[in-house]
Amino acid sequence: NTPKFIRNTAVDFFNVAVKRCNQLFVGEYMNDGTIFLKITAPATILSLSLELSLKSMLLSKSARVPKIHSLQSLYQSLATNDKNEILSIYKQIVVDPKLFPNFRYVKADVQDRFSKRKEFANLEEEIDFELRSHDNSFVKWRYLFEFSENDENVLDYNFSFVVRFSRSCFAYSKIFIN
Repeated sequence: NTPKFIRNTAVDFFNVAVKRCNQLFVGEYMNDGTIFLKITAPATILSLSLELSLKSMLLSKSARVPKIHSLQSLYQSLATNDKNEILSIYKQIVVDPKLFPNFRYVKADVQDRFSKRKEFANLEEEIDFELRSHDNSFVKWRYLFEFSENDENVLDYNFSFVVRFSRSCFAYSKIFIN
């Protein structure tokens, strides 16, 4: 598989997921008790899309790409210049949080340390926090039906971040993957 094929596949997945988000996140969806079941598919597909985007960039720069699902590790594997370019694009992209909201499920017996919007010292800190929050999200969300009382206490997905960061990666990778 070539970097171009992987990037194009990532863009295709992204477009399908965004279309589904646009169908879901209008109207009275917040009052619907089944929303976590409904967001499973777009969360899974967006996570895979971002993972493939990062892998396409890594593959275009070297012959070896780690067989992992860790968004944070994949991003950290990029060269500093690549990360800086992605951050520069990220600053310019605006995503409507009403169209791409943040969902958080917290078990009743757990104190939610992150309920309030976390303040970050800089953009790099925000990106690091969000990538850690979404680390392995492709695996987590594709197996959501296996989520049980013994699993994590918090289930979180920030659609605004994933969409915005994915768009940044696509815009940057388009420059050198053709």
